[in-house]
Amino acid sequence: MRPARARMVGAGALMACAALVAVAAWLTPDHRGFGTHTQLTHGPCVFQWFTGLPCPTCGMTTSFAHMARFQVLRAVKVQPAGAVIFAAIVALIPMSVLCIAAGRMPRVHVRPNWIAVPALILLVAGWAYKILVSL
Repeated sequence: MRPARARMVGAGALMACAALVAVAAWLTPDHRGFGTHTQLTHGPCVFQWFTGLPCPTCGMTTSFAHMARFQVLRAVKVQPAGAVIFAAIVALIPMSVLCIAAGRMPRVHVRPNWIAVPALILLVAGWAYKILVSL
């Protein structure tokens, strides 16, 4: 990849990650452990309304808002998957800066399924946790 393109990709990743962290810091975590997304003008969760159960991403926004305030234990209690995903997003920020500075993408020898499978397991485990906690 050419240096200019690598810098553009790094800048895009940096802006996306920084925006997510900034929005999470701006939000006030809902005391119920879910529903923080309604501050972004989204309505209540339709999945929960229909089924009475939390949706697969239930509590993610609240967990992000706690993580942005360094309230790690609260974030994990609300949605463990959200805490891990937020930490991964924060870890991408310095990597993006290095990509911009170096003008090249980091060489990563990881197969896509090495990331996709654990991510799917993390999301399903987080959902199962939310269901168990809500019962």
